[in-house]
Amino acid sequence: MESESIVYGCIRDWPSADSEQCRQRRANNLAAVQALPQGEAWPFIGREMFSFCRNEELGL
Repeated sequence: MESESIVYGCIRDWPSADSEQCRQRRANNLAAVQALPQGEAWPFIGREMFSFCRNEELGL
């Protein structure tokens, strides 16, 4: 018998008055998401499980 876990979540950025700090965090977060394997390369966690919001005020 196989067991399956379904995990739901959201990664959001936090507000900051320093626009350069926000830009750096967003760049780091995007790089981390893009470094994840795609497709079935590693079935436990993959790039398709995440999204990247292009609107800075809306999240990641």
